[in-house]
Amino acid sequence: MKRLKLILLSLLCAFGAQALSASATLIAPGTYTFNVDFTAAMPYSSAEQTLQGSLDPGESVSSVMFSGLNGTGLIRSSIGATDNQSPGSPPFSFGPSTVGSSSADVLDGLYSIQLTVSGGAVDIALLSTFVVNAAGATIASQTLIPSAAPEPATLALIGLGLSGLALTRRRRAH
Repeated sequence: MKRLKLILLSLLCAFGAQALSASATLIAPGTYTFNVDFTAAMPYSSAEQTLQGSLDPGESVSSVMFSGLNGTGLIRSSIGATDNQSPGSPPFSFGPSTVGSSSADVLDGLYSIQLTVSGGAVDIALLSTFVVNAAGATIASQTLIPSAAPEPATLALIGLGLSGLALTRRRRAH
């Protein structure tokens, strides 16, 4: 009985940690372009982008805001990271990177954001863009890469492990 309890506790810890860490989306190496249309939110005074995630050694990620659609036009904002450290490096968080009123070509409501991943698949927790008014309040936002949710099978295993522990404890009490 003690061995069964230990096995169930081990499973719970292993799959519980996996479920809790499943808050990022794994993005394969490559270049991804996202077109953004905020014309309904006009007028606004600035456009911003935010990039969050984690890297393993040798991986790099960058996000570039272009004034035109499909990654064309002038580069208006650029953020990114490269990891040359050991595994388990702390997560990165960049932004908001602001493009203000001097960039009227972005403030027309249409622009694009290009994400480039190299050196291996990267865990992206969030890639978003938003626009703010003159008072600094966000008036519209768009999440380009959302956080991943844990898989139902993982949650079922956690539930099975918890119920096994509860049964074991209940049998011991009687």
